[in-house]
Amino acid sequence: AAFKEKFQFAGPFFDLGDKVVERLFKVLGADDAEGTLDYESFVCSVYMFTKSTELEKQRLIFNMFDFNGSGFIKKKEFRDMTIAIIRGDNTPPEFELEFKTLSKLMTDSAMALYDTNRDGKLSFEEWLKYSESDKNVQRCFSALSRGCDLSTLIQESLENDQ
Repeated sequence: AAFKEKFQFAGPFFDLGDKVVERLFKVLGADDAEGTLDYESFVCSVYMFTKSTELEKQRLIFNMFDFNGSGFIKKKEFRDMTIAIIRGDNTPPEFELEFKTLSKLMTDSAMALYDTNRDGKLSFEEWLKYSESDKNVQRCFSALSRGCDLSTLIQESLENDQ
């Protein structure tokens, strides 16, 4: 099994903070408290970081925001993930109120501009329009697009499984 700690050294995506990494692992298939991936999920994640199309990477980021797996991003889901991305791991807790206020403004603005059918949630198509303009989403997308050299991680995983 691949552990988050090993993955965190593998690429720039993990500069976004522990909460974002935890959500990424959940979307990639980690389903236990230790955050491990089975072999199939591990192989899929290697593919995602190295060979996937831009649309597949956008779908992954969309799924990171869609906490309940409904196929839509609701306002609260949007706000929670926005806070996690902006905050990262290096922000002092005394700025919590500022992050909540900023994320509310960003969420309200995004919903007003991109929720074109005014149903209170973003579809994948609405998300694509939004993600083209938002620098925080672009940070996630850029980290995925750069990919990472996972050869060391793969070798370690294979050695540990033997």
